[in-house]
Amino acid sequence: MKTYLVTGANGYVGSNLVERLIEQGNQAICLVRKSSRLNLLDPSNPKVKLYYYDERVESLYKIFQSHKIDAVFHLAAISQYKINPNQINDLIVANITLGTQLLELMADSGVKTFINTGSYWQHLNDAKDYEPVCLYAATKQAFEAIIDYYVQIKKIEAITLKLFDVYGPKDSRNKILQLLYSAAISEKAVSLSPGEQLLDLVYIDDVIDAYCQALNIATKEQHLKYFIGSFIYHTLQEIVKIYQTILGKNIPVIWGSLAYRLREVMAPCKGEPLPNWQAKTTLEKGLGKVVAYQLQNQVLK
Repeated sequence: MKTYLVTGANGYVGSNLVERLIEQGNQAICLVRKSSRLNLLDPSNPKVKLYYYDERVESLYKIFQSHKIDAVFHLAAISQYKINPNQINDLIVANITLGTQLLELMADSGVKTFINTGSYWQHLNDAKDYEPVCLYAATKQAFEAIIDYYVQIKKIEAITLKLFDVYGPKDSRNKILQLLYSAAISEKAVSLSPGEQLLDLVYIDDVIDAYCQALNIATKEQHLKYFIGSFIYHTLQEIVKIYQTILGKNIPVIWGSLAYRLREVMAPCKGEPLPNWQAKTTLEKGLGKVVAYQLQNQVLK
């Protein structure tokens, strides 16, 4: 049995990662905030240990003092597209401060492996180099530079997985599939952009496979960076059509009633994929699983 620290363990991707690690016989140290909803976690599981982060490094000491950590999976983040001035401090703490605190404690404790979470939003419209979509993306890039320091000076081995759009059952985030289902239930039209932007939707099980595979290729004194995508693109209009067909019910959509966002990603970047990994779940199969879960757990008129 190995022991892994997972930040953002209460989130959609984080909770699925915790579930997989436990299924493999490992212990999951879950770092969350006291205000976090824990409905996706099972704190009663003896292989789950909760710790609460209060923005002070002191709240992290006990983790490294009490456990022999084999690797850190860093998924905690604030990923809002639009930030007002009052949210900047929270953004910096979540996306830069926490990770830096962890890296420093890892270096002091002899923990070498750090699996970081990045975003395709760091590369606007297939930009090969850094070109941020928003401030959130800028903070993710800034943290990558900090990781480089710990790799070069403190000998941490690090991998950043840059995620595309993740979807799957049990996802309560206010994203497109939830909006479409709500529109189907209420029979009230949902307002969307013109829908010509290309999206890369990656099924949750495939994303978790990528995190597990990253453990196998972490290399000393390198910060490796890979894109976790299917690299099969569909326009938003195509995704709505496929979803509607699987659901078997008309979904009223007002196309073009919302303008594209400033710096909308119209074509996802095509970065280097994670070695020995690929997305196995087709969009049709993945959406079928989402619809089956939605129909089983909610009432469709």
